[in-house]
Amino acid sequence: MIFFYVLGYNEAGFLAALSSHVSGRSSINNSSSAIKFDRIIYDPGKNYNSGEGVFRVPHSGMYHIFCQLYGNIQKSLQYYLRVNGTATAYTYEYAASSSTHRSATFSIVFSIV
Repeated sequence: MIFFYVLGYNEAGFLAALSSHVSGRSSINNSSSAIKFDRIIYDPGKNYNSGEGVFRVPHSGMYHIFCQLYGNIQKSLQYYLRVNGTATAYTYEYAASSSTHRSATFSIVFSIV
């Protein structure tokens, strides 16, 4: 499962989850692919495009961005946060055994212009 949230001001918040099972080498393992969330929990400004898997901030400012992935990781898990197409945060989790439940998390405060 993946949880992702963005918190800004003036209806810039966003909270979503990916609850579907992903196995093998999927497209979300590709560093250029966006994760398309299947459960939008909070998006009052309608800033998330589910077709593209992209959240567009409505205005410049400071944003707190948090993401947590967890599940049964077969080998390794890595993901990037992209801002304006550039990878700005990266996390990597390695599973020593083939049946290991792990989680990977990042939390970043970012100025987006």
